[in-house]
Amino acid sequence: MPTPTTLVSSPVPDIKFTEILHELIENSPYRKNRRPIWEELNITSGALSQYLSGQARPRFETLVALAHFFGVSLDYLMLGKEAPTPTREDARPYLRYVDWALADARDRVVYHDWLVAKIGRRLAARVDEIAQELTMPERVAGVVSVDDAMLMESYSLHTQVLCTNLENDLIFSENGEVAAGRFLHILARNVKSRPPRPYEFILPIRWDDRPWDDIVHTFRRVLVGELGLTQSELALCQFRRVAWRSFCGNVFYKLDMRSLKNDEPIFWDSLRPFASEDGWVGHLLNTNMDFPMQGHAFYSTDYLVPSLALFDEWFAQAEADI
Repeated sequence: MPTPTTLVSSPVPDIKFTEILHELIENSPYRKNRRPIWEELNITSGALSQYLSGQARPRFETLVALAHFFGVSLDYLMLGKEAPTPTREDARPYLRYVDWALADARDRVVYHDWLVAKIGRRLAARVDEIAQELTMPERVAGVVSVDDAMLMESYSLHTQVLCTNLENDLIFSENGEVAAGRFLHILARNVKSRPPRPYEFILPIRWDDRPWDDIVHTFRRVLVGELGLTQSELALCQFRRVAWRSFCGNVFYKLDMRSLKNDEPIFWDSLRPFASEDGWVGHLLNTNMDFPMQGHAFYSTDYLVPSLALFDEWFAQAEADI
């Protein structure tokens, strides 16, 4: 009687995707600002949070994009180790990722069905309350947070700033070094985009009477040295001085409303009462550096349009670039 053949298979490796993704982000420049990650991968911030919490799995294409973004292999991203380069006949590593993608697709179908049923029950119970929460967030009262301002600037096609200081956009260390702040990274990304997104700064007389030259030169030096702007890109940030003082600063954004609506529909809906017909919004700038997280007040549409016209008039009449 023939002896049955015993099949020996390799143990299935543990999937460590969530832990590895945490480690890659924590050891990267994006530890405190993850926006460049989900913008580069064309996913939402909520999706990235779900990957990190293990509540969802990325699609196969997103896995490949994540590995490319952090400069690691798929084996490292999935398993935490590098695998030997497979031969042409050995397709097992690729089959492992195909299996992941198929399992992910099945999980998404099940999760979607469960989510639709749960949302239906919630909406049936309190549809009016939920609708009010979604369409009437706190910022409709006319206040925009720093995070909201960063989001708007990320979608700005043209930015105009009446600036009372530039120090808030820079980080000064105790040893005298200067680095780019959060908004400066957005500025650099905007002027590098295609087509480029220009900036115009009006600089009134400072209340401490210090000249603007040194801080503007430092601002430009960081844009070139740290953020890699070319001289032609730097020319898209124009600085002009005026011979009067201003009680506060303000900023105007010409928003890409279509992209903002697609990516951030709730936020877009809250902006509409403050937006002009061609997509401009504006708000005051907090000048108190001791409280940088203080909210900013939106311009109403009644004041927005004439304020934009006045900014253009001031900018045209202002002293040439520093």
